[in-house]
Amino acid sequence: MPESDCYRALELEMTNPVPTDGRPTARRRRGRTALIAGLLVTAVTVAGCAGLQKSTDGAGTGGVPTTVRVAYEAPISTLDPLRSGSFADQQVQYLINGQLTKFGAGNDLGQPSLAQRVTESADRLTWTAVLRPDLVFSDGTPITAEDVVASFRRVLDDPAGSKLPEYTDLKNVTSPGPGTVTFTLSRPRASFSGILAQNSATIYPAAGLRQGQAFFAKPVSAGRYQVDSADFVAGHIVLSANPHYPGTPQKVRRVEFTLVPDAATRLAQLQNAEVDYAHNLPTNLIPQMRGAVHQQNSTFPGGMIPLFLNYAGIMGNTNVRQAINLAVDRDQISRAALAGVMQPKYGFFPADQVSGQPKTTRNVAEAKRLLNGTPCEHGCTVKFLLLPDFNWQIPPVTTVVQQNLKDIGIDVQLLTTPISTFAKRTQQGGFDGFVLTPASLIDRPDLVAARQLDPAGSYNTSYHLNVAAPQLHDLVQQLEVAPAAQQPAIAQQAEQVFARELPFIPLTELTFVSGSRLPAEQLSTTLGWYLNLP
Repeated sequence: MPESDCYRALELEMTNPVPTDGRPTARRRRGRTALIAGLLVTAVTVAGCAGLQKSTDGAGTGGVPTTVRVAYEAPISTLDPLRSGSFADQQVQYLINGQLTKFGAGNDLGQPSLAQRVTESADRLTWTAVLRPDLVFSDGTPITAEDVVASFRRVLDDPAGSKLPEYTDLKNVTSPGPGTVTFTLSRPRASFSGILAQNSATIYPAAGLRQGQAFFAKPVSAGRYQVDSADFVAGHIVLSANPHYPGTPQKVRRVEFTLVPDAATRLAQLQNAEVDYAHNLPTNLIPQMRGAVHQQNSTFPGGMIPLFLNYAGIMGNTNVRQAINLAVDRDQISRAALAGVMQPKYGFFPADQVSGQPKTTRNVAEAKRLLNGTPCEHGCTVKFLLLPDFNWQIPPVTTVVQQNLKDIGIDVQLLTTPISTFAKRTQQGGFDGFVLTPASLIDRPDLVAARQLDPAGSYNTSYHLNVAAPQLHDLVQQLEVAPAAQQPAIAQQAEQVFARELPFIPLTELTFVSGSRLPAEQLSTTLGWYLNLP
């Protein structure tokens, strides 16, 4: 059978037994017999497919596979970290990109990587990085201080990079001598060594950056892997181990990313051993993981599923926001929309970063009382943007919120907005809110707050939410400057102000459920972004 016909047969046989929206089907009501039979038929079809390669490449050192295949849900649109927006983009970039400090497993965040040491001056306004000797990029060319300066000059000179809250205080980057780079800040930044571990802080060859965007079709850096091929149209990225990586050599020598937008198809390919890892599966598919396939959860400590609100209209009224906070049923959202995998969230900061975070119990009567004297006293209509193609969590959560708000007389009209037009649509205004899945790259109070909590941060400015909360802004500014030991107390104050202002409504934690055929020691994720491979 030709390979194209084989895949067509597989598509016919692997009919989705449970739709990704979680609604029961006639097939599901008839039980699992048909599903099991279908899987057996599919296995026979796969076995007869000429040229259809299983993910059973020969084991390498210690039983670790030499090749790992990943099925992901959203297009990898770019390998330029200043242009990327999806989790898939970030995961590939963290495999190929080299930074001065480590992202690692979280507990070594900000520790030296390409730099052999990074030090802060006594006045906290200058950071100095000294490069490890004899470093080379994945193409074998030497890494110099000039490459580091060029990489950060690009961030500062690029409109997208210069607006990132991590770099608003970075005034200049220079090289006082061979192998040494100096960063000059306008004010102290407690987590600057961690900022140097982000994808946006990747070190590239200065000569490559002079090529402009053409360079990022197949970029060169100094991460664990290098790019062999990148077909952004077909959604197929192939990486191989970087032969010049300065750390421990990778036992997994090859990683393949394949775009599979449909969640049920990702799981079917995983069950059939066509891939080793299926990323971000809806929770209603968990019962279908069986045999060699097991569930892997990755929770974003600095992430959540919130309802963002636009202050330009009705949501500018504090009592309306407080009423919505009391009307949403977080337990229902967690249970009905997310199968209990993502727990209710009541405040901004992760619970381990602040103390005494109050649990908000749904109270429809009090929510209605708060609406007295507001534009929604006798009922009102609001417009929420609905992203159907970003993360699967968004539509079911939005639907439950819509149902909840109807109980207090707020009619929610949903405006379907593809992710490709979302940014432009928010510029146009005429909307009151949307559910999104923000996540911080780094789990530090100051960096989480800078993006999501600060009214001047990237979420509020990028999505034109018109949030006015000057006290929150001042506290975030204090957080960014304060040494780590002082941050918990400031975060506590910011949490209290957040509860009064409610610029957005936290709903649940953000967790990605993935399926894997490999044990956690051979493939896992840190903070949802960073793929750990031996």
